[in-house]
Amino acid sequence: MGNSMDKNLVDALVVDLMGGDVVKVTDAAKSIVDLAEDKNNQKKLFQFKGIVSGLLEVVGKEGEEYKVGREYALKAIQNIACGGADVKKGMFGFDEYGLMKSLLEVVGKEGEEYKVGRENALGAIFNISCADVEKGMFELDGLMKSLLEVVGKEGEEYKVGREYALESIQNISCGGADVKKGMFELDGLMKSLLEVVGKEGEEYKDAREKALAAIWSIANGGADVQKGMLELDGLMKSLLEVVGKEGEEYKVAREYALQAVVNIADGAEVQFGLATFPSLLPTLLQYATKDSPSPECRKQSVWALAKIAGNLSTAPLLLTPKDSTVDILACVMEIMKEAGEDLKKWEGGNSIESWSLTFLMNVAQAEFAVPYLRVAGVAKVLAPLVKQKHYESLKAASTVAYLVGGDEEGELFDLLSDNKHAIDRIVDLLDNTLNLKGDNIGYLYGVFPLHSSVRAIKILSKSDNFKDYLLSKKNCFALLHRTLSQFITDTNAGRAGGGAADVESAALAVEALHELSYPSPTSSTSALDIVTKKVDSNFGSLADLLSAYKDRSSVKSSKEYASSTFTATVLIDRISLLANKSKVKEAVAAMKKRKSNSSSAPESSADAAANAAELVKALEALERNLANEKENSRLLEEKTRLLEEKIAQTANEKDALIVELKRQAEAEAAKHELREDSAQAQLNELRALAKENKQMMEQLHTKTDVIMTDGKDVKKTVKETLSSLQNFFTNESPVPRFILIVPPANSDKISYDSLLKSTTASLNVLCAHDLSIACTFQIKEPRKWVKDYAPALKNSLKALQLVAAATKMATGLPFSIPDTSSFDEFLDEANGAISEVFEESESAGDDDRAALRKIESGDGDEKTRKITGASYAKLKRFFEDEGRMKELRRTMDKVRGKDGKEEWVSRKNLDEFCAENDAAKCEGEDDAEVEETVAETKKTAAHPSDVHASSASLPSSSTTLSSESTHEVVHEAYLEKQGRGLGKWWKKRYFKLTKKDTTTYLKYYDKVGSEKCKGAIILAGTTAKVVGATEFDLRNEDTDITTLHLRADTKLKMDMWLDKLKEVGVEVEL
Repeated sequence: MGNSMDKNLVDALVVDLMGGDVVKVTDAAKSIVDLAEDKNNQKKLFQFKGIVSGLLEVVGKEGEEYKVGREYALKAIQNIACGGADVKKGMFGFDEYGLMKSLLEVVGKEGEEYKVGRENALGAIFNISCADVEKGMFELDGLMKSLLEVVGKEGEEYKVGREYALESIQNISCGGADVKKGMFELDGLMKSLLEVVGKEGEEYKDAREKALAAIWSIANGGADVQKGMLELDGLMKSLLEVVGKEGEEYKVAREYALQAVVNIADGAEVQFGLATFPSLLPTLLQYATKDSPSPECRKQSVWALAKIAGNLSTAPLLLTPKDSTVDILACVMEIMKEAGEDLKKWEGGNSIESWSLTFLMNVAQAEFAVPYLRVAGVAKVLAPLVKQKHYESLKAASTVAYLVGGDEEGELFDLLSDNKHAIDRIVDLLDNTLNLKGDNIGYLYGVFPLHSSVRAIKILSKSDNFKDYLLSKKNCFALLHRTLSQFITDTNAGRAGGGAADVESAALAVEALHELSYPSPTSSTSALDIVTKKVDSNFGSLADLLSAYKDRSSVKSSKEYASSTFTATVLIDRISLLANKSKVKEAVAAMKKRKSNSSSAPESSADAAANAAELVKALEALERNLANEKENSRLLEEKTRLLEEKIAQTANEKDALIVELKRQAEAEAAKHELREDSAQAQLNELRALAKENKQMMEQLHTKTDVIMTDGKDVKKTVKETLSSLQNFFTNESPVPRFILIVPPANSDKISYDSLLKSTTASLNVLCAHDLSIACTFQIKEPRKWVKDYAPALKNSLKALQLVAAATKMATGLPFSIPDTSSFDEFLDEANGAISEVFEESESAGDDDRAALRKIESGDGDEKTRKITGASYAKLKRFFEDEGRMKELRRTMDKVRGKDGKEEWVSRKNLDEFCAENDAAKCEGEDDAEVEETVAETKKTAAHPSDVHASSASLPSSSTTLSSESTHEVVHEAYLEKQGRGLGKWWKKRYFKLTKKDTTTYLKYYDKVGSEKCKGAIILAGTTAKVVGATEFDLRNEDTDITTLHLRADTKLKMDMWLDKLKEVGVEVEL
């Protein structure tokens, strides 16, 4: 018939469709399929009376003879549904959803004979779902249930149908927030999508991508959905598993998974949870580098990090990650430097450059991040952008404002001073946000939260230069006033913040208003004019608003906003003070005038009394101000002390960071000093206050000197105590001398006696310098462990008791004991319990018991030293067992003094200990430990009370294993090993399966012929488990922890390895 439309022919087709002749019905349906392939005919066919209803008539016919006709009719409907949005919407509502119900009936048919019909029906549903009918389709009875049933079908028969169903779900998920939330809450939907995501193999590639696309879309459903997704069991883990997949096959899937993370990170309530989710942050940090699998993945990783940085509590996790070598700040700075002033790279606001800038803007709002960003040179990178006038330059200006602090000079200060139009834009941003609108420079309302602009103004108002400029902007003070008012009255709340729920913006507004109430001495505006400025009469006076703010339960009950309530109190008093100062001036002027006019009629007694009373009230207000100034001085001292502590804590960090923190402390002190000088110039009473402050500071310094002396005495006492215990052991110290068993960290209140009856405990290894915890191991059967190592434990307890008594410790050493008793009581209880347990030991002789009593009394002799030495030798075997020595050496070093005495010291105390004791780190110990660990692991029987680690790991450092030539090689070949790093890259290694005596090893090398072993595991207690077509894991049987993840080139090679592992006794799970 061709593809041309002829009315007579189409009328004839309608007649044939409605007839009962099988051949004519089939031919008519096929002809319409051909016509509907032309997009110009699709709308015409839909509008032609009888076509759609005739096709539905054919779809409803039963019997094998109509099978082909039904399939053609469904295909014709699918083709017509490719028409424009009006056609799709029309088909969705055709005959009161009769068409959709007919399609769903076909979708529910099972069996191979319905395969083509099902696919055509699902294809039609997919095409219709491309229109703006998401809400209607989601609510259509039975539709979502039918689609999910198809998604859950297995086998090649349903491959095409599954993909159509998933595409339809994806399209429906593009509906509004109510649709997305409804889909997230729909029973079984998220579970079905995650099951598809977990499918592996090329045949599931398209289905995986569509399922991930649906998750990505649903994740944009608002705060409740985002919080639910973070908490949904298995969802984040599945997304990260997809992100970690390699190869072109997973390219699109990786990007959808990362985009889903980006959407979830939109939720303010989940940002900190995401930052602490296992392996998420390291993965994003790794992908943010140039080594990312694709530019799109890199952009999405930076995008997600930028959103996570919106929660200020995440700044330490982002800038100083514990489990990553990636420097996110360096990555972002590199991206920014590459972009430069090229505005084309910033267009659209969705580039990697734009999200890098958003990251800087968000993280800069955290005080923790400021010194890091200053040292990184953010000002220099952002300078060209601040000078521009577009959307991204507003972000740059805000970032610089957060970093400038109260500077009155410097690079950041100069940058904003030379570009004050940037400050204008920040004030305009606050104005627009309060009015629920965007700007003509390219940003939409909601992009910038309200607190971002209020915080920028608050920080800028600390500088006299910028403060005066802000005060010259007629609406700045009024906008802050309005922000506070809308919090009190709960008005104009929008998605960018504001209203009663936005305590953060209100608190920042209070702080900013307080700063602005102190204009610089050169300002043309008086403080009284500022705080009594006429603002919108509907909002009330500033003093009234501040009083209402303090009384708000959301403010009063929160420690986070305690400082803002104090600031509100200070500002209320200041408003009263400024008003009274004005009255004092007026009273003094009146008195002078009366004095100069003494020849005039004398003042009446009533007028004199009234004037005197007025003056007394004003002076009382001034006295209250003195009290406020005194409190401010105290707060300044506290703030300075905290800053000094912070400087001390960062002593090992960059010098520039220390200088920056000192500069902040000095700048804050200088600013307060200026204000205090100004107050003293007004009132002589402040001189007395200054003298009082000086005395308080002298007392504070005296107390500080005492504390410092006490600290030195503690270390001195530790040193003397260790020396006094030398009669219990020799100079050599193969392992740390000082250990202590305590309840696990997560235990509730527990006594030492009940601890010994428990199944697990924590073994703390203590530093010989200050007896702080250097390393912790988990042990099983504490009672058995005490019997085995009682002399060593007794010796440690004796040292702790002596130190505690000498230094009069109230709570003990610098670690917590989960017991309400004092530290002395805990040590006494432990001492008695260990003696009691050791007395029960069948293996302990009379000499052993006598030695234990002598250790407790402090009377050591040669026999005591010998028994104690044997206990420490046994303890050495414990540490060498299962790779514990390697873990110990990560945190501690052995040092030797000139007198030959050896001690173990935590690495953080190493330099100080060596300097004070004329000692040096023992060199050449590490390599010896490697070989001893291999030998001793085989000789030493496992202690039932010892820690249970994963398969005993040999050192991974490049070293030659001892006596390797005596090992029998069972099998050797190349395998790929997956790394444990962030990217989990695969690396090709040459593996050897060897055997010596009754012990079997799996070792790996760089290549064939390499002498240096890169790593090895002892295979005792290990299971091999197949996890992929050519992949298998080696896992510890007790802990189920994966030791190695391996991959062969072919299945045949993997099977060969598994057979060889079976031969040496390794259990294989297929």
